[in-house]
Amino acid sequence: MTLVIMFYLVGCNSIPSDLPIDAPSSEEEVMSEKVSKAPYSPPLIDFLKKKPKVYEKETSPFVVSFVGDVMMDWSVKGAIEKYGPDFPWKDVTPILSASDISIANLETAVTTRGIADDKQYAFRSAPDSLKGLANAGVDIVSLANNHSLDYGVEGLLDTFDYITASGMRYIGAGKSEEEAYQSIEMTLGGEKLVF
Repeated sequence: MTLVIMFYLVGCNSIPSDLPIDAPSSEEEVMSEKVSKAPYSPPLIDFLKKKPKVYEKETSPFVVSFVGDVMMDWSVKGAIEKYGPDFPWKDVTPILSASDISIANLETAVTTRGIADDKQYAFRSAPDSLKGLANAGVDIVSLANNHSLDYGVEGLLDTFDYITASGMRYIGAGKSEEEAYQSIEMTLGGEKLVF
């Protein structure tokens, strides 16, 4: 069996606020001057200089919510054991459940099996903890991160099964290379979205 996990690396650079700008005559010139002096790679500079295309098309508004790193271990595990799986999500459930689609980065193995990886932080969350995430309105979880294999291949395979059983879907890892690179496509408000 081949097991593939995709890692997405994003680097951030911002345009420095102390760049001198000598009163350019248009917004396009302002952007072009800022971009040419910023610490970006040449392909990114070329991309940023392009004027965005505007498409005239009727669409309906829709809401996509993204949740950062999620793990139900450590003190969160204790709170779930004491107050139930919905407890950590009670304040954000109205937002996530009102969204047309909600996506979270699941930074944990969801399993009762496996051996912890030899690293500083290895997270394992109980299978029942996914109920809270699903009940809060999360539809898709990303497994393209550095904690998916915290409890080995066995733990990751369990994670796939528990996510599916909870009614959520996953991206960023799979039981094969094809599955790991498989995207989830949907149409919202007349727009095609691919995750």
